[in-house]
Amino acid sequence: MSQACILIVDDDVQVRCVLAEAIQSQPWRVEVAGDGQEAMDRLCAAPFDVVVLDIMMPRLDGLRVLEAIRERGIRTDVVVLTGYGTVERAVRAMKLGARDFLMKPVNLSGLIAVIRRLLAERLPTPHCLADRLDRFLREHADQPALHLTDLCAHFRISIRYASRLFHDYLNASFLERLGHHRAERARGLIASTDDPLYLIAEQCGFANARRFSEAFRRQEGVPPRKYREICADERKTS
Repeated sequence: MSQACILIVDDDVQVRCVLAEAIQSQPWRVEVAGDGQEAMDRLCAAPFDVVVLDIMMPRLDGLRVLEAIRERGIRTDVVVLTGYGTVERAVRAMKLGARDFLMKPVNLSGLIAVIRRLLAERLPTPHCLADRLDRFLREHADQPALHLTDLCAHFRISIRYASRLFHDYLNASFLERLGHHRAERARGLIASTDDPLYLIAEQCGFANARRFSEAFRRQEGVPPRKYREICADERKTS
């Protein structure tokens, strides 16, 4: 699995340093931002698993950051830090989507425990993750340039781990499952349309007619042209 990424957002330099040092003692990658605007710039540029977010900040406070995260559909878990007298803001933050809040001064072991819990909740079981990989592959199989690295980037896992998931839980390689989904889509188009086979090959993501024919034969046992003849004969007799 890839290393979890944590973003610390606080306008107090000393607080940022203390939190970063504590979190870096764990097997996680840590980045920092000095205010809400910088935090949004980072969140829009790269994915983060957990954001540790101070509420009271200049330029863009924590509540507005939460609103922006929700509006932009950014997938991350937020832990809010609140000082004395701002509990009402923390409650509002929870309503805006924050997963937890901690009072300042922050108990470092408590913060690490919260982050660890959120990370554990984000991680699906290997079997579920394999199903999600295969579903993503099926939904994007018509993209000719689709590669294993695209799946790994989307799910933020290593190529080695993804390959193992395909092998252990789907009993096939990435390319075998990709060919399966493309051939399955082609089968439906051949049976339901009169589109030329070269056009169906393009619509299903095959680079050329030869690869289309080879993948379809492996999947169905017959080449595409023969399958079309079989479908035509079945329609005549039905």
